[in-house]
Amino acid sequence: MPITRLKCLAQAAADRRPDLFSTAEDVLGNIFIHKASTPEEVQELISDRLPNLMASHNIGLIALDSIAAPIRYEHAFSTKEDSAKKADLLLRIGAMLKTLCHKHACPCIVSNQVVDLVSNAYGPSSKIPALGLAWAVAVNTRLFLFRAPQAQTSDEAQGPSGVREVR
Repeated sequence: MPITRLKCLAQAAADRRPDLFSTAEDVLGNIFIHKASTPEEVQELISDRLPNLMASHNIGLIALDSIAAPIRYEHAFSTKEDSAKKADLLLRIGAMLKTLCHKHACPCIVSNQVVDLVSNAYGPSSKIPALGLAWAVAVNTRLFLFRAPQAQTSDEAQGPSGVREVR
């Protein structure tokens, strides 16, 4: 997530909840930001830095944004032989996150980009996870979020639990 967007979200949180946050800096003071540019840096973050942070702080949520970018790094897994290494890395990352979150009773959200898979030049395209099948089996729950052309709420779309569907 670009830092400018994060700052906007922090300001909105401070504006909405002045009882919790006096300023946007109060919100940002509760967020650890670390940019990982390579698969090795992602693994080091999850295997070393994150466990140390969780042991010394009361972490309420782990959010890893755009995990596909460093994993899909063009030079890291450039040959077909490297596909097995990439799959192994993804499964290890998933297992480390699950273990860490279970140990500290902390939820984890990992965002993953999607790519267009075009079946043929004239056929429809479909969105698939950028990290492929290995990541798909490493996670517990998958959510697909997208922007609708015109989002509206509808009373007819309200379900039995009171949740409204956005169309």
